[in-house]
Amino acid sequence: MKVQKITWAVTTLLVVGILVLAASPVAAQRKSLEIWHIFTNEHEAAVIERAVERFRADYPDVDVTITVTDNDTYKTKLQVAMAAGTPPDVFNSWGGGWLEAYVDAGMVLPLTEALAKDGWGDIYVPASLELAKFGDDYYAVPLTLAVVVFFYNQQLFDQYGWEPPETWSELLDLVADMRSKGIIPISLANRTKWPGAFYFIYLAHRVGGHEVFLNAYNRVPGYGFDHEAFVRAGELIQELVRAGAFPPGFNGLDHDVGQASALMYSGRAAMHLMGSWFPGQARAEDPEFGQHVGWFPFPRIEGSSADPTEVVAGGDLFSVASTTKHPEEALALLRYITDEQTAADWTRATGRLPAVIGTPIDDPMTADLMAYLENAGYMQLYYDQFLPPELGELHKDTTQAIFGGTMTPLEAARAMEAKAKELLD
Repeated sequence: MKVQKITWAVTTLLVVGILVLAASPVAAQRKSLEIWHIFTNEHEAAVIERAVERFRADYPDVDVTITVTDNDTYKTKLQVAMAAGTPPDVFNSWGGGWLEAYVDAGMVLPLTEALAKDGWGDIYVPASLELAKFGDDYYAVPLTLAVVVFFYNQQLFDQYGWEPPETWSELLDLVADMRSKGIIPISLANRTKWPGAFYFIYLAHRVGGHEVFLNAYNRVPGYGFDHEAFVRAGELIQELVRAGAFPPGFNGLDHDVGQASALMYSGRAAMHLMGSWFPGQARAEDPEFGQHVGWFPFPRIEGSSADPTEVVAGGDLFSVASTTKHPEEALALLRYITDEQTAADWTRATGRLPAVIGTPIDDPMTADLMAYLENAGYMQLYYDQFLPPELGELHKDTTQAIFGGTMTPLEAARAMEAKAKELLD
């Protein structure tokens, strides 16, 4: 009985203690934030985790939950959450029309006033902030930038005496020589459509320059998405397909599970048009191959007067949902995951380009790519992120169809223009 009485007394004290704690101001004031992002790579995810840990140390009354989802699934998941009015407090963004749709729906917190305080907005590369400026307000802040270029296997190039091509004709000649040696010229896994879209954007700009795209988007008379520059871009894609530039069944290969990079790592493919995150990814996944990666700009088109220094580029940004119950803390978390310390950690750990001015860059290739981006004549955000979501998805669908030969370039251009009239006029 004595043991039972003691046990009962202890239990009673524990229950009372828990009730007192639950009723205390400390427990009542605890707050929760949720952040969603797409960085499934362990090194990238670890950088975000370390930034959140710094936030947690300074905001001990805030619980932060991190949810990581792969790129394509993430877009659908966030769309569902936005439609339900239950988005995460802080979420990954790319700017452009994809974000603007949520801004127009009143689901994103404007950041202009916050960016003006304490010089917060001054730490970022200006072009990166412009990715998420709509009207007079900013709606996201950047963590990283990316530029799309051709990467290549330096060992293969050295072995066969190949040189990086500067023109479209030189690229086609190189493709023919690589095929004769039994090498897949260009690795492409286009099931998710966006890798192939890089070609269409670059070719449209190499033929007509960025003005054609902007004029089509802004519905300038005499311009549309059926402009001859877009038709010609599709024709050049099909020229590359006919030349045998890509692996068999490329439209069914899955980039997100590494089928394109695997062809590069194994030495079966020689070149890969991809974002500047690729070298860091390669060094993490295949350190030996990662030591032998070179790069060159997308070739110019002979006879075109378009600026050959225009680049296809983008960035990873973060926004705050207007539905957050704790806007002050959400803004603070936003600063931690995009500040100077996180930018330096990010670039060092991943090899990606920083969006924060003055970030130390130790890797020579990363420094070269950063300089290339900074000196570009124009930076074109990926079409599927620049355009309204429905038109951006059609762009990817029609481009994949051009690659597969199930649509002619003219049919694809007319489909884009018809949808643009419906959505933009």
